[in-house]
Amino acid sequence: MNSWPIFAAGCGVFFIVLTGLIMYGMAQFRSLERNDTNK
Repeated sequence: MNSWPIFAAGCGVFFIVLTGLIMYGMAQFRSLERNDTNK
């Protein structure tokens, strides 16, 4: 199974990117809420 290391690396990269996108989206959402409360 020579394709297993490539598959594992792909899953790891995908998980890291997905986590980063979720954290970035939550930060953007909180900044939008903060701007609405300041108005």
